[in-house]
Amino acid sequence: MAKLRTKIRISTALFFIGSYILALGPLTDINAGGFKVVLTYVVGGVFWVSHIIGYIVFISACSDRRKIEKNSNTKKRRKRAPGIVTFFSSRKACVADIILLISFSLAVVCIINPSFLNDWLQFIVFSSAIFFSQAHSIINGVTYEFAFSGKKKTSPISQNESSSRKRIAL
Repeated sequence: MAKLRTKIRISTALFFIGSYILALGPLTDINAGGFKVVLTYVVGGVFWVSHIIGYIVFISACSDRRKIEKNSNTKKRRKRAPGIVTFFSSRKACVADIILLISFSLAVVCIINPSFLNDWLQFIVFSSAIFFSQAHSIINGVTYEFAFSGKKKTSPISQNESSSRKRIAL
């Protein structure tokens, strides 16, 4: 289970790096020559490489989850929609979904009215929209729920206390 959580964290970090590297957009210019051209290629390369590796790691985590579910004797998980179409499934998902909706709304406003925000803030808004769309899909997804929603372990003392309370209540 720790390996599964680590893979999810690594893929999320890669998505974060790949998304927010786009915030350097105002510094890039393919036609300027020199450093700006190099930075343009570096930003594009980091974006694509981090996203591709992030998806490979996340798909590997999904595969691990399926193997664990297949080999365990636990009850099958309930059927539900994929994470991309599920909203507000947990507290973390609520935060990610609200930020996603805000960043998408701001992105639409920036597309309609480019002078609404300066260049730096527009690139940050677009980067946030990209990252939180991926975070929304991951956090609302089955693999994240499987990896991070384990039941809390209770101590033997609290188990004995709860069983004695049940006896008293009877």
